[in-house]
Amino acid sequence: MPFTMKFNLLAAASAALIAALATGAHAHPHAPPPPVVYFKVADDASGAKVMLTAAKDATLSYGSVAAANDVSIGVTGAADFANGFASVKPVHGGMLTDLVFTPYNPHEFTGFSFRGQDIASNQTVTVTVTDAEGHAPQVFSFNVENKNEDFDRFGIVSAVSGETIQSVAIHLQSGFKLVKQFEFVCGGGGGDHGDREDGGGLCQGGGGGFTGGAVPEPASWALMLVGVGGLGVSLRRRRAMMAAA
Repeated sequence: MPFTMKFNLLAAASAALIAALATGAHAHPHAPPPPVVYFKVADDASGAKVMLTAAKDATLSYGSVAAANDVSIGVTGAADFANGFASVKPVHGGMLTDLVFTPYNPHEFTGFSFRGQDIASNQTVTVTVTDAEGHAPQVFSFNVENKNEDFDRFGIVSAVSGETIQSVAIHLQSGFKLVKQFEFVCGGGGGDHGDREDGGGLCQGGGGGFTGGAVPEPASWALMLVGVGGLGVSLRRRRAMMAAA
């Protein structure tokens, strides 16, 4: 083969290779890194029992895990809270679609789980977890096949060391018949509260019934929802100032 022909073939091959690489670069730009998963569905969702404070026709009550009334529980509409490791039900003629759990200490718990019953079949329950580090809320969902039957315990746990729960919101558009047997997994920055190697399990001081303080009126609960975000920011700033001092 003449030298000129060999040169032309080599040049053509090189040009084709460069064109292919250029096309590939345009077709596959630098992809953004996958989002960090801060929480995950729990294989073992067992934790410390949330002992409810009884309240009738209320939009807010409390639960006790590591200390008396260390978790506030707000609901849409009004609900009846049974005492102890029990259930939350809509009032007669009412509808229970949303519950929000807010630990007093946002650095205490690393997981959460619950059970319940739906009033309709084939519905989707969503669980939204907000962490104490300011990351975007993470949303989980699962399907409830049969109405008026207990669904399996559903839970989430932290997937990153040091990740803790600021709040957990449960939502079911069709409404719950009841939601019950809530549990939190301990193991955050509040000390050694666990009886398991991963720091989960029972909290110090947990268990037993508590009478607790007075339950705020619905109007007060609405104001608390507005102010809880600002309170959290204020507390974090105060901790940062103390640490810097």
